[in-house]
Parts: sequence; structure tokens; C-alpha cells
Amino acid sequence: MNPRQRFLAFTLALGMGFLAAAAPARAANNAQFDRLSHQFIEALWRQDPEAAVAAGRYEFAPQISIPDAAGRARALAFAEQWLLRFEAQDPTHLSPHQRTDLGLLINKLRADRWALTELREWEWNPAAYNVAGTLDVVLATDYAPPSQRLRALSLRLKGVPAYYRAAQASIGQPTLEHTELALAQAPGVLSVLDDLARAAEGSALKANEKRLFAQRVDEARTAVQGYQRFLADRAETLRRDGQARSFRLGAKLYEAKFALDIQSAHSAEQVYRKALASREELLVRMDGLATGL
Repeated sequence: MNPRQRFLAFTLALGMGFLAAAAPARAANNAQFDRLSHQFIEALWRQDPEAAVAAGRYEFAPQISIPDAAGRARALAFAEQWLLRFEAQDPTHLSPHQRTDLGLLINKLRADRWALTELREWEWNPAAYNVAGTLDVVLATDYAPPSQRLRALSLRLKGVPAYYRAAQASIGQPTLEHTELALAQAPGVLSVLDDLARAAEGSALKANEKRLFAQRVDEARTAVQGYQRFLADRAETLRRDGQARSFRLGAKLYEAKFALDIQSAHSAEQVYRKALASREELLVRMDGLATGL
């Protein structure tokens, strides 16, 4: 389960928990936990506006997260603060639905903390830096009149140059594969910017708003093209000196990721061995069937 799927899963579970009827003896504790969970979700939207937009909270569309050291420090502090609050909850005082919610929330926050402190994808995966997805969602989703959406997009575009400056500063030793993937994605980002420019030009925005929007699109396009050149130079260097990071996570990181992504009584290595054993059993059965036929 990837981070976005995990996020949607715990959000759905929270929604189910809010609708569940609490046992009378635990009503006060259930209400307190529901309030805490709601406070967390609202704080999460403010911390991660991209996740908010993905969940349909479009009032956060004008905001863009800048992936710099300060932003990562805030995200880590947020995860640790809320993890302490949720780990302090006594699951025996909660309803079954809320115990599920609590487990999902704690796992999500632990995964976020691990991603920031151990996985550190932000320093080796250039493909993680891409503004196109949220821009496209806001443009294409009919949640408000087009002019209102374009004004939100104009504010979001304003932060794109800072976004890509932070991306370049964050990348340390990338993998060649992710660098090449980011290069392959860049034309798509530029295409989305072209779509925004056309939509604004044909909209009911005022003339001064159109001029400002066009200026911000141009600045965003320049930032993306600068990121392209940065990636092309880095890819060439990686190919020449052979110092690229391996795209494989390695056993230690993969085991930790598996434990956070997959709720299983088995480790990744144990699952792998079981799969190999099942494969051999299947091959033996297939051989027997083939011989009989």
C-alpha cells in the first residue's frame, strides 16, 4: 500500500468511526476521541494542503508546500506532536471502530516520521518533485466557478519557483532511474502549465488578473525548465562517474517499509520465502498435470 492509499484508508476508517454509535458506558471517551481525531484531520489539511485537495478540501488549493528543510522540520514536529497525543489514548476505553481508527492514525504518523528521518526520499528521488498533479486537479474539478478556481491557481503558481529551488537544494545523491523518470515527467508538467495559460486567457478574469496569471505561468515554466536542466546535468554526471545511489532500498529499509505498509504477522523476508515455497509447489503440480495430459 503506497502512502496515498494508506492515507485514504485511514481517512475512510475515521469517517466510519464518526458514524458508529458509541457504547453508553464509553460515550464520553468516544466523544473525546472523535473531537481529537477531527482536530487532527483539520490540522493535517493545514500542514499538507496537497493532501487536503486530494481529499476534496479545495479551500486549500491556493497553498503550496515548499519542500525545503524548514518544511520537513515542521512536518516532523507535526508527526511527533500528534503521535504523542494518540499514543497516550487508552484503546480499552474506545469503541471497536475507534480502536481501528487509533491504530491507523498511529501507523500513519509513524510512517510519516520514518519517511522523513530514515527513508529520506526527498534527497534521492527527483521524481517526487512535481507540481502538475494538484494544479491539474484544481483546474479540472468543477468545485467552484472557473474564475474562482483560476484565482486559486494563480496563488498556487506564485509558489512554484520557490518549490523547484527547494527541490534542487534538497537533492543529494539521487538514483539515476529516478532522475531519468523526473526528466521524462517534465514535459507533462509544462503541458499542464500550457493548459492553465489557455484556460485563463479564455476565462472571465479581469484583464489585470489575466496579465498576472500569465506572468506567474511564465515564471513557473522557467522554474520547471531550470529543473529540467539541473536534472539533465545531474543525470550526465551520474552516468559518467557511476556514483548514483542504487534504486533498491536494501533489506533494512525495505523491511521497515513493509512493516508500516503491510499489516502482517510476517516479515518481508518470511513472506518472500513463503512465496518461493508456494511457487515450487505450484510448479510440481503443473508438472504432474502436464504429464497426465
